[in-house]
Amino acid sequence: MYPSKNYKEGKPQKKAPKNAFYYFMISFKEEQAKKGITYKNMTEVAEAAGAIWPGLPPSEKAKYNEILKHEKQKARISTEKYTSTGEPLSLIKQREKEIQEAKEREENDTTNLVNLGVCNNSLITMDIYIMDVNSYFNVDDSFYVGETTLLRFNILDGIKDTYHTFVNPAHIPKGYTSQIKYSCETLGLIMPDQTTHKDYMKILAHTIDYLKGNNPKANHLPPIFTIKDKTKAVQDFIYKMCQYAGEDETIFRIYKLDLLFYKIMNALQTMPNEGFPKESLASMELKKDSFMYTPGLACEHHEKIDRSVQCTQSRVKRWAYSVLDSCCPVAGVRAVPGRHVPPDFDLEVSVTRRDCDVTELSTVACVLLRAGQLLPRRRRARRARPPRAARLRPRSECDPTCCPVAGVRAVPGRHVPPDFDLEVSVTRRDCDVTELSTVACVLLRAGQLLPRRRRARRARPPRAARLRPRSECDPTCCPVAGVRAVPGRHVPPDFDLEVSVTRRDCDVTELSTVACVLLRAGQLLPRRRRARRARPPRAARLRPRSECDPT
Repeated sequence: MYPSKNYKEGKPQKKAPKNAFYYFMISFKEEQAKKGITYKNMTEVAEAAGAIWPGLPPSEKAKYNEILKHEKQKARISTEKYTSTGEPLSLIKQREKEIQEAKEREENDTTNLVNLGVCNNSLITMDIYIMDVNSYFNVDDSFYVGETTLLRFNILDGIKDTYHTFVNPAHIPKGYTSQIKYSCETLGLIMPDQTTHKDYMKILAHTIDYLKGNNPKANHLPPIFTIKDKTKAVQDFIYKMCQYAGEDETIFRIYKLDLLFYKIMNALQTMPNEGFPKESLASMELKKDSFMYTPGLACEHHEKIDRSVQCTQSRVKRWAYSVLDSCCPVAGVRAVPGRHVPPDFDLEVSVTRRDCDVTELSTVACVLLRAGQLLPRRRRARRARPPRAARLRPRSECDPTCCPVAGVRAVPGRHVPPDFDLEVSVTRRDCDVTELSTVACVLLRAGQLLPRRRRARRARPPRAARLRPRSECDPTCCPVAGVRAVPGRHVPPDFDLEVSVTRRDCDVTELSTVACVLLRAGQLLPRRRRARRARPPRAARLRPRSECDPT
């Protein structure tokens, strides 16, 4: 049977870990033995030494801590904690700390860069550098780049120039040949030549010279911006070039273009509805890629093999055009084809924000009016409704229904305005519109549709008053066929034909296509409910902007 002091309920008890107090007890026991004091076991030693240990000076405790550390190293007992995959937790915490510090540094640098441009009134003339890469494949965070492009632009001058080149990574790990072939087909890259050396040193030298621009003696290089999805690839490419050439990689700063776009738009805004409330909106505007299929932006190689969309040169130009398309109207800069917008962009039909008299437009894009036709445009804020006085028009101009019903010929200057052209009016027989209002007339003046007033809804009569014989309440066949109605045969015997108003005698412009309205003794009879008309498709409801929204 096992002793109870070492085992409990059949399970062995764990030994208490050794600490600095343990080594103090051993030293205390030896000192007391020299004085002639002995203890039977370590429990008695712990009781005697425990009363002394709290009052021990820190320097004495540090001595026993060093002994503990030395003993652990001697026993090869590691104090490091690891994850289930064997990765030290301290390394993970250190990596998270570095990432957080990098984000804060990027936020501060970008904010300071924009604020400096605002203070110096040089925000629209500040050069911005954009970089993009295409890689054959990547292993974890290591990218094998085959193409790169660096672009320089500012808001005032637009795109200045670009540096585009193909990269030969030379050494390719085994087992990735199929991925390289696939990337060459989809991205339009060139198969790497493993017989030659890497051209990292030449590309790095050109990159540094390009970033310095007109100031070759500059001590600091400007930051390079790219979209969020390409940040790791660009950072790894710069790091590999610096490692190969023996250059310090800390001279390069790779930041997100989304953050810069967000900061610039908010710095340029002059109205509350301009700018971006969140950085995610700037990212969405870049991902939208409005100029994706614009021809003539890619390099000669990609244009030849019809892979212009995947070219890095085309991609950085599209990013720059997207930024300029939003910033130029807010900054009051007139766009120049080939610099702020693609070369084939038609500026003559574009309406800029400053030239447009509409109260509310989108803060991102201008509205194009091409040949008087409404082009597809981005959603804009709802325009404020004009006051009621501006929407009401004289009855003689917008609802001339009384004279035609009464059989009175309209006289210019008395019944209608003096300049009213009666010859351009369109009656129901001449109009090819299938369904219009059964109550109000639509006036077509010189091909322009005027608004009409809304009238109060008439109270519906009881059902008994609404149910009448078809010959009495809807005599539509005889007037249309040109047959004179005979009492007792076409209409009831007591039907008074003298006060009836047939379809041919009615000069009302537009009536219902289902039932004719009978006016007896000047009173409008109720009519039967008709089936609801199917709503026409969107294409049929869109009208030319010059006709339905002349703003």
